Amino acid sequence: MSDLFLRLCVVLCVCLPVSASAWGLAEGRLGFSAVAEGEPFEAWFDAFTIRPDLDGTSPSAFEVEIELESVDSGYPDRDIEMRSPDWLDVEAHPLARFTSTSVEPIADGGFLARGDLMLKGVSRALAVPFTWEANDNRLRMTGTVDVDRRWFGIGPNEEDAVAPMVVVSFEFVWARDDG
Repeated sequence: MSDLFLRLCVVLCVCLPVSASAWGLAEGRLGFSAVAEGEPFEAWFDAFTIRPDLDGTSPSAFEVEIELESVDSGYPDRDIEMRSPDWLDVEAHPLARFTSTSVEPIADGGFLARGDLMLKGVSRALAVPFTWEANDNRLRMTGTVDVDRRWFGIGPNEEDAVAPMVVVSFEFVWARDDG
C-alpha cells in the first residue's frame, strides 16, 4: 500500500506545475457617460470586482460585480441623487452584476460576451463587445456598450431631462504574477 502511495506522489509531483501562473488585476476603470439637462457627464465606480475565467490567455467567461454606492461623477450633489431610490437605489440594491454566459470571437478581431446584467433588482440579457490584447505579462480588456437606463427603472421615463441611453465603458489590465 505504501508503494502505491509513493508512486502516486511521484506522478503528481511530475505532472503538476511547481509554480502556477496567476493574473492579478493591475488597473481597472469602469463607468458610464450620460446626458442630463442637455449636458453630457461621466461617472466612474471606485469599487468593483471582475473575475475572468481564462482559457490560456483568452477569456472564456467573466463576472463583474459593482458596488453602486461608489459612483463618482465629481459632483457630490449629483452622486447623492444617483444613489437615491429613483435612480440606482443603492440602499435596496447595493450591487450590480454582469455574468457572462458565453464569450465568442467576432469579425473585427474582438469578442462578444453574452450574459445577464442585474441592476436595481431587474435582470436583462446584454451583449457586450470588447477587445482583448494579450502578451506574456499583461492582459487588457476594453469596451463600451449602450444600455437603456429605463430597462432597469432608473430615473424618469421621459427623455426631456435625462437621455435614456447610457454608454458603459471599461478597461481592465491584468499583470502576470508568477509568485
